[in-house]
Amino acid sequence: MLERLAARRWGFSYYADDRATDGFAIRHDDGSLKTHVVERLGHPHARRVPGPASEQSLSFATGSYRLRFVWTYDAPLELWRGTGAAADVELRAVADGTTLPCTPSPGAVVGVWQCAPPAPGALGQAYELTLQP
Repeated sequence: MLERLAARRWGFSYYADDRATDGFAIRHDDGSLKTHVVERLGHPHARRVPGPASEQSLSFATGSYRLRFVWTYDAPLELWRGTGAAADVELRAVADGTTLPCTPSPGAVVGVWQCAPPAPGALGQAYELTLQP
């Protein structure tokens, strides 16, 4: 299989939540960064969603990401905000517009953020996450 990949000129790479580069990295087998790939894949997005998603959109042209979901589990929403020109984060309840705070995730690499779950009585409601550069 590796011979077939090599014949198609596919290279080797590996992924890391890379503390040395201050965030997300994809590297060549020699250890150098695949910057063009990271820029394409490193767009803002939700990493862990505590309930089913009903809508989601991503624009590579603007770098914006939008997610609508029902907060079902008493767990944080985790998202990738980015390390360079980081995205603005807005998380709000669809029903009444109440916003929830999102902050850098403690102990994680730069760019990983989390949003604490709402009060137990607010579980089961729809929320919308917007990430805008």
